[in-house]
Amino acid sequence: MASQLKVDTLTGVTTAGEITITLENSNTQKLQAGLAKMYAEVETESSNNLSSDTLNNSSFTDSATGKGAFNFTNSMSTSDFIGQSNCGVSSQNDNFNSACLIDDLTQGRSASIFHTTSADVSNTLRDFKSINVTAFGDLA
Repeated sequence: MASQLKVDTLTGVTTAGEITITLENSNTQKLQAGLAKMYAEVETESSNNLSSDTLNNSSFTDSATGKGAFNFTNSMSTSDFIGQSNCGVSSQNDNFNSACLIDDLTQGRSASIFHTTSADVSNTLRDFKSINVTAFGDLA
């Protein structure tokens, strides 16, 4: 019979943040390694307002059309964190003809800022309805 565990806090025995979970085929992983350390959504088409549901994101900086920066509240431990971004679009046509990218090449890599670039299919920079980002890795 399956068990149910109800707790308010999980703390590692040896080190507070070291909790190991068992995955498929008896593989193990640190629990905190699989958790998002930052996520945010910003309305870029008109207002540049951040969604009220964000994690570890203090602000958004609109650098130029199609370029922006999500500023972390608490920095990552290195600039080599794993990031994901996507565009929220205004029409079905936009959905198939858009790209929101993590922009390390033109804006630099940082442990405290998540740079993005958004463009249409012809590679023209533009602001879409929204940009959503998520970061994984270790916090500083």
